[in-house]
Amino acid sequence: MNLLRLSPSQLYTDATTTILMPSVRSLGPVSIEQMIGAIPSPLSFKDSLMIIWPQLTGITAAMMVCFALSYFVFMRREIRC
Repeated sequence: MNLLRLSPSQLYTDATTTILMPSVRSLGPVSIEQMIGAIPSPLSFKDSLMIIWPQLTGITAAMMVCFALSYFVFMRREIRC
């Protein structure tokens, strides 16, 4: 499961599921103690964003790393006309 959390497709799936289904409370395992105090109403958009903050950060970081790597490779090739 931890390896799957590094996959961009899994990060995207988790983020979209939480945003589109406000009844989702957590993306990981939840204990009975944590569910006892939970209010059964849907979460607001702001609360959903707080849950998926790590997924959004991971997707953004992966995008920046891929861009930086491809830019570095492009600059090293010294393409001339």
